[in-house]
Amino acid sequence: MRNFSFLKNVFFAVAAVALVVSCDDKYDLLGSDVVDGDLHNSIVVTDAGVTAYDTPIGEIQTNNSTSNLLGSYNSVFGRVTASYVTQVQLASPNPSFTNNITIDSVWVYVPFATTQTGSETNSTTNETDNLYTINGYYGKLTDKFRLRITENNYFIRGGDAATGGVDPQYYYSDDTPAFAAQQGQSLLARGNDTIVSFSDKEIKRRAKYRATDAAVTDSTAVIAERLAPGLFFYLNKNFFKNKVLDPSKSSQLSTNAAFAEYFRGVSFWAEAYNGGSTMLLPNFTNGYIKVVYNQDVYNNGKPVYEVDANGNATTTIKRTHLTMTINLKGNHVNLFETQNTAEYLAGVTSSDATNGDSSLYLRGMAGSMALLDIFPDAQRTALVNQKALINDARLRFYVDQSVTYDSIPHRIYLYDVTNKRPLFDYSTDGTTAASTKNNKYIYGGIYDAVNKCYVIRLTNHISNLVKYADSTNVKLGLVLTDDITVSTNRLLKTPFTAGATTVKTTPTSNTVTPLGVKLYGPNIPVGDQNYDKRLRLEIFYTKPDEN
Repeated sequence: MRNFSFLKNVFFAVAAVALVVSCDDKYDLLGSDVVDGDLHNSIVVTDAGVTAYDTPIGEIQTNNSTSNLLGSYNSVFGRVTASYVTQVQLASPNPSFTNNITIDSVWVYVPFATTQTGSETNSTTNETDNLYTINGYYGKLTDKFRLRITENNYFIRGGDAATGGVDPQYYYSDDTPAFAAQQGQSLLARGNDTIVSFSDKEIKRRAKYRATDAAVTDSTAVIAERLAPGLFFYLNKNFFKNKVLDPSKSSQLSTNAAFAEYFRGVSFWAEAYNGGSTMLLPNFTNGYIKVVYNQDVYNNGKPVYEVDANGNATTTIKRTHLTMTINLKGNHVNLFETQNTAEYLAGVTSSDATNGDSSLYLRGMAGSMALLDIFPDAQRTALVNQKALINDARLRFYVDQSVTYDSIPHRIYLYDVTNKRPLFDYSTDGTTAASTKNNKYIYGGIYDAVNKCYVIRLTNHISNLVKYADSTNVKLGLVLTDDITVSTNRLLKTPFTAGATTVKTTPTSNTVTPLGVKLYGPNIPVGDQNYDKRLRLEIFYTKPDEN
C-alpha cells in the first residue's frame, strides 16, 4: 500500500510539470491538487466566468529602484524614452589638497549586466579581447540614441520635507520637467551630447606611459584598464577641477552629507535618434566617476623638493599622482517620456468593466494592465454544493497575432490586486530553472511560442474558494513581468478605483520593461473567427463518491 501511495504521488508530480507551459486544449493528465487521491470518478471540466478589461496605470514611483532603464524604445504601442538622475558620493570623503592641482583625465563608467563568455586574439591589434554577452536588453544593440550627461542641481530628498523627513519622499516617472529645469552644464568632454549604442564589446581604457610622477612621456598609449561592457565617456576636466579639486571647496567634501548638498548629482538624458529602438538596464549603482589628478607634495605644511642624481635638493617641487572616485550612489530617479499610438490609446481608454473587453493591452513602465473578476458566485456555489475536488484551474491568454511585435514579452504576472500581494499558487511554487526568468514555472505565465499564448495556473486559489466559504473572491491584476522572483510593489502617482477596489500600486517587475502585448479578452461573440481564442478560466474537478 505504501508503494502504491508513493507511485501515485510521483505520478501527480510528473503530471503537474507536464501541464506547466502548454496552451494545448487537451487535458491528458490529472492535475497536482487532487484531494484524498480520488480517482473513482471522471474529471469534469467547466469554463468558469471571467470578466477582464484593461486600463492605463498612469505615472509610477521610480525613485531608488534596484533596476533602472536608459534608452529609447519604439514598440507597436508607441515610443518610450528613459532617463536617469542620481546623487553622487565620494568613495573617500575629506581629501587633502595642496597646490598646483592639474587633472590628467576624468571619466564616467556604468557597467551593464554581462557574462564573460571567453576571449580571442584581435587579428588587427594582436591584443587579447575578452568576450561578453549582455544579459537583458530591449530592441537592437546596434541602434543608436542621443545621450546628454549634465550636472544635476535638483536636490533629491530621501525624506518628505512636509513631514520633517519622517515620511519618505516619492518621485515619479513624469517628474522630468522639475529636473530638466535645474540641470546644469554638460559634463561631457566633447560637446553637449553624444550619439551612442549599447555595445557588448570590452572597454579598454588607454593611457600614455608614465615614466615618473613628474612627467608623462609621448610614447604610445597602452591599455591601462580593462572594463566589462558598459557606458564609458570622458568628462570635462575643467568642471571637475573647479567643482571638486578646488582647495577652497574642501569643506564641501568633508562628508558625503555635505557633498550631496554641494554637488547634487548627475543626469543621464536619453533622446531618440534616427528612429532607433534600444533600451537597457545599466547597473548605475555600481557606476562611478574617476578623476585622475596631480598635485604638489607637502610634508607638515612644507613642500617636498625633487632631488638630483647626486641626492641634492632641487628647486622643483615633487608631484604626486592621485585618483578620486565619485560613486553614482544615493537617491536616484528614473524618468520616462511616453508616446502612445492612437490604437493603443483608444484601446486602454474605452474599456468595459461590466462586460469585459475583446482585447487586453498590457504595457510595461507607465503603461497599462488588465483587471479580472473570475469565478462568479453562482458557479462557486454550484461547486461548493457538489463538494468538488479541484484538480486543476488555469487561465489561458492568447496573443493577438495580427499585431507585429518587435519582441513578445516573455512572461505575464497575475496577482491579488485587492491586497497587493501574490496569489497562493505563486507563493507556494518553489520550482526553479536555469534562468531565474523561468522560475515558478508551475504557476506559469511563460509565453508559449508554439501555441501563441500564456497559461497561468491558479489551482490552489480556486480550491480555497471552494473549500472555504468565508474566503474572499478578490479582484485580480495582470501585468508584464521582467523578473518573476520580484513580488514587491511601486506606488501609482494617481490611484484609481476598480469596482470596490482602490488600486494604489503596481508590481515592481512591471515598471522595468518597455514591452507590450495585445491579448484576446473574454468578450468575443460566438461566431467570431477569434471566439476560440477568448480568455477562459478552465476548472478541472472531480466529485466524491456518493457512498
